[in-house]
Amino acid sequence: METCSHWSKSNCPHGGRCELKLYGGQPSLVTCSKCTENNGPPGWAIALFEEFLGRKIEPPKPEPMSEWPLRIRLLARARRPGERGAGDTLKRCLGSTGERFKSAMRKMGVECRCQQRQAWLNLRYPYS
Repeated sequence: METCSHWSKSNCPHGGRCELKLYGGQPSLVTCSKCTENNGPPGWAIALFEEFLGRKIEPPKPEPMSEWPLRIRLLARARRPGERGAGDTLKRCLGSTGERFKSAMRKMGVECRCQQRQAWLNLRYPYS
C-alpha cells in the first residue's frame, strides 16, 4: 500500500513514525491522514487503520457550530489563527499542563492518546 513518504511503520499498530517529527514524531494514522504535509494518496491512513482493525471505520462528522456543547463554544473563543479546530485550541491552552499529564501517564505505563483526541476534536468541531 502506498503511504505518505514521511510516514514509516512502527511497533504501534495504530500509528507510525513521522520523519518530519510532527505530532511528537509518532502520529496516529488518523492524525497523519489529516496533516498538511501528508503527500500520500487520499485515504491511505484510514485504509491502513481499517486493515489493522479488520472493519470499516467512519470518521466523526463535523457538527454545526450552532449545535456545539457550551464547553466547546467557550473553548472556541480562545482560538488563534492557524488552529483548525477545537483540538488544536485545547492543546495550546493546556500547554505545559498537558505535557506533565503525558509524562505522568507514561510513567504509569499508560498511553495518553492525546494526538488521537486532538484529531477527533478537530474533525468533530472544525473552525471552517
